[in-house]
Amino acid sequence: MTASRQLFARNFAGWVAPADCFAAFYAESERAFWFDRETHPADRFSVMGEADEIEEFFTRDEGLVPIANSQTKFSAFVKGSSDLDLPFDWRPGLVFALAYDPESVSRVLTVTRGMVFDHDTRQMWFIGFFASQKAFDRWYHAALLNLTLTGGNSLGYRFALRAKRGVRNLTARHDDQTYLGLIKSAQAEIAAGNVYQLCLTNQLTAQHNLDPLDVFYRLREINPAPYSGYLRVGEFALVSASVEQFLSANRAGTLQTKPIKGTRARASESREGADELVAAELASNIKERAENLMIVDLMRNDLAKVCEPDSVQVTKLFEVESFASVHQLVSTIQGQLKPELNHVDALSSMFPGGSMTGAPKIRAIELIEKFEKGPRGIYSGLFGYLGHFDHSDVAMVIRSIVFEGQNLSIGIGGGITSDSDPEFEIAETKLKARALLAALEVPDAW
Repeated sequence: MTASRQLFARNFAGWVAPADCFAAFYAESERAFWFDRETHPADRFSVMGEADEIEEFFTRDEGLVPIANSQTKFSAFVKGSSDLDLPFDWRPGLVFALAYDPESVSRVLTVTRGMVFDHDTRQMWFIGFFASQKAFDRWYHAALLNLTLTGGNSLGYRFALRAKRGVRNLTARHDDQTYLGLIKSAQAEIAAGNVYQLCLTNQLTAQHNLDPLDVFYRLREINPAPYSGYLRVGEFALVSASVEQFLSANRAGTLQTKPIKGTRARASESREGADELVAAELASNIKERAENLMIVDLMRNDLAKVCEPDSVQVTKLFEVESFASVHQLVSTIQGQLKPELNHVDALSSMFPGGSMTGAPKIRAIELIEKFEKGPRGIYSGLFGYLGHFDHSDVAMVIRSIVFEGQNLSIGIGGGITSDSDPEFEIAETKLKARALLAALEVPDAW
C-alpha cells in the first residue's frame, strides 16, 4: 500500500446467497474472511472479503501494539478520505484473530474492499478504498460479471469434498477425572479467598483431512449463531459459531460488551413448554446469576478505565438469549469512550475477556496458567474487525474449531464458583462441544 485512496461504495439491487458468493469468490483464497450475520438478532449485514496484507505476531511483549501499528499504517494509506452515508457500519480496515496466550500466534489482516449483504432487503453492497472512481468501477463490474455465473456454488463446492471427510485421534487434554481435579483445585482457591470465580477450560485435539470451509458450511446449518465467522490465513483457519460479543464501538464512541455466564441445552420440542421451563430455570438460577454478576462487575471496571466518568452502565442484566442449541444468560454493559483514546486502547484495557478468565482477572490468569496443562491458542481470544472511521465489532472466540495444517483443536470450558457442581460443569463443557463435533461428523469425543 503506497498511494492514498478514497472510499467508494455502490449498491447492487440484487441478491446472491452469501454462501454461494463466498464459494465463488473466496473459497480458494488463503487470506479470506466472512462475518456471517444471517441469524444475528440485531445486525442484518454480513461481510466478506480478502486481505491485501497479512501479519502474524506473538503478543508476549507487545500486547496489542501490532494491531495499533497496522491501524496507523492503514490510516496513513487512506488519509484524507471521507466517509459515506451508508446503511451499514462496516468499513474496510483491519480484520484480526487475537490469541489468548502471549506465546500463541495472532493474525491481523489489512482489508481495503469487501462485499456487504443486507439480509433484510436482500441487496448487496460493494465497498472499498480505491485510487479513483474508474478503478472502483473496474472492480465492481468484474465482480458483477462473476455474479452472473454464481448460483449453487456452495453446494457444488461441498459435494466435491464429501469424500475427504475424516477425523482421527480425537483426544481431550484433560480426561474427566483430571478435569474434576482441576475444578476441586479451583474451588479450593475460591475458598481461600484468592479468586471469586475461575474459568477453567479443556481442549480437544485431532488430526484431519477436512476442508475448513466445508466444515463451516455444515456448522452454520446445524448451529446458526449471531457471531458466526470464517477466517483463512494460509494453513490456519478459524471456524466459529460464537455467541458472545466481546466489544463493539461505534462512531460516537459508545462501547458495548455482552459477557455470557450460564448455559443450558434447549429442550426437545416433543414436550410442550419444556424449552420455556429450561430458559426460566436459567434466568432464576442463583449460582448462574451470581457468576454472571461477578463478570459484569469485572467488565464494568475494565470499561471504566477507558470511559468517561459515570458513563458506564449495565443496560441489561441476566437476560436469557436463546440460540439453536442452547440458552445463555447474558448481560450488557455500555460506556462512553474518552475522547483522547481509541478502539485499540479499549481492546487493550479489556483483553483478555473476563468471562474467559474469572475474577479478579490478574489472579485468575495466573491460576489458569498453573492449572491448564497447555496454551489455549486462539480459543478465548478475539475475532473481529476494526474499520476505518471508528467502528469496530469483536467477538469472543468460543464455540469454534481452529485448523492449523492437518491438526485441529476445540476449546471448551466454563466458570467455576464455590457453588459449582463438578459433574454438572463437565457436562456443560461437553454440551458446548456438541455442535462442533457434529460439524466434524464425530459422534462423541469421550
